[in-house]
Amino acid sequence: MQRSKSMKILVDYKNTLIVFLIMAFIMLLYVGFVHHLDTRVYQPIGTISSEAADKAKWEAIIIGLPYILLALIGYILTPLFLLLAICFRKHRAARITLITLAIIFAEIISFSHLGDMWNHRVFRNAFSGVTVRSESLISAIEAYKESKGVYPDNLRSLVPDFISEIPNTGLAGYPEFEYSKADANSLFKKYELLIQTPSGGLNWDVFVYRPEGNYPHYFYGGSPELIGKWAYVHE
Repeated sequence: MQRSKSMKILVDYKNTLIVFLIMAFIMLLYVGFVHHLDTRVYQPIGTISSEAADKAKWEAIIIGLPYILLALIGYILTPLFLLLAICFRKHRAARITLITLAIIFAEIISFSHLGDMWNHRVFRNAFSGVTVRSESLISAIEAYKESKGVYPDNLRSLVPDFISEIPNTGLAGYPEFEYSKADANSLFKKYELLIQTPSGGLNWDVFVYRPEGNYPHYFYGGSPELIGKWAYVHE
């Protein structure tokens, strides 16, 4: 009797299991593709052109946006479909359909988090590398201050006496350091190095270094994530 009941459940949800496996395969490919596009901007300068990196920023957003929206909607629809499945427990076809839909949206949510985990790991490694590559530039700025008594007005003032050339960030998508010297209106005390790190025109993240540290809990329109002595501001 117990075996017969188990077989009945297996037959009832056979199609649901098939849908689950197909969707898992599709989601894995989809997340992998978006992750590939999204992380091309972190590739070393010279491996791809700046135009290709800019294109990748837009493609990652355009292709990934529907997936992100579905994941957000899934937080509402997954419990709703499960609740409706309970309400329609006497209607076999409706119950199976609702459970299948709940599983699909639960998969989308799960793979969305998986993609975020993949990307964040690559992201932190990439920007940790930037903090190391910036050390020669920061040392040159401090050497200028020790020699002249003031910080430079711009990075060009460092060449050639304090550094042979202005280094790049090493990232194809975000190649340049921007420098600002503190003035009476500055929210920082000495100077600031900044890297613009937008993504597809839908956010305006920045990566910031201030020698005094003590980054605010909220600035540049977002909250900072510390990476070494730098702060990545998620807008």
